[in-house]
Amino acid sequence: MEEKFAFACSLETFFEHYLRLKRPYINAVLTHIHQKESRLSDNPLRVLAQLLYYNNSYKHLEEKTRWKMVFDYDTKVKICEKLGMPDTHLNSYLSQLRKLKIVKGKRVDDWYIVYPESAMRMIFDLKVEMADEE
Repeated sequence: MEEKFAFACSLETFFEHYLRLKRPYINAVLTHIHQKESRLSDNPLRVLAQLLYYNNSYKHLEEKTRWKMVFDYDTKVKICEKLGMPDTHLNSYLSQLRKLKIVKGKRVDDWYIVYPESAMRMIFDLKVEMADEE
């Protein structure tokens, strides 16, 4: 059986769509890492998506400079405006991302970083072990 779900998105909205689609797997990895139920909830996910968007926007810069730009005050102001939240909420969500070890200091962990391409595919390969029918 095969199901295909195709949709188009802008570069700016790609990261949130990508994280939402991948969230069940992210949550499973977080739970394994922390050895207790751990979840990436909506608002931290939206903040992470913005961090990934700005990382992609500044990808032409050297890594150290790029992360300085991503976590710069002006970028945080843009994120707050885009997400319609005060900076106190943004800081709280950044703290949650740090507690989950998704953000380490002023950098997103490499496992979460993605650089979009014009034609991307995300494949979930489910293998079902079927009991032998008698």
